[in-house]
Amino acid sequence: MANAPAQRRHYMDYLNVVAMMFVVWQHARIHFYWPTDSPGYWFELCVSSIAVGAVPIFFMISGANLIDFPTRYSLGTYLRRRVLRVGVPYCLWTQVYICATAPGYAGTPPCRRRWIG
Repeated sequence: MANAPAQRRHYMDYLNVVAMMFVVWQHARIHFYWPTDSPGYWFELCVSSIAVGAVPIFFMISGANLIDFPTRYSLGTYLRRRVLRVGVPYCLWTQVYICATAPGYAGTPPCRRRWIG
C-alpha cells in the first residue's frame, strides 16, 4: 500500500484533551458528596451531564481516524499494530489489577476490603 502523508487534525487533539478531562471528572466526582440543595450539587450535576459524552467522543475520533486506513496500510498491518498497541497493555494491566485486588492480598485497596470480607 502507498503511504500517503497524514494531515494532522489539531481539532481532534483538542477534543481528545477535553474528553480526557471529562473522564477524569467522572471518576473523581464519585469521591465527593454534595447535599442536594447546595451549589456544589448543581455544579456537579451540570458538569457531569456534559462529561458523560467522553466515551462517545473517543469513539467518534477513533472512527474518523480510521476512515481511510486502507490507503495508508494493509489490514494485516493495521491489526498487528492495533494488537500490539492496545491488546498487549490491556492484558498486562488486567493481570496487574487481578493480582493487586485478589482477596486477602495486602495491597487490596481499602474500598475493596469492605466488600471482600
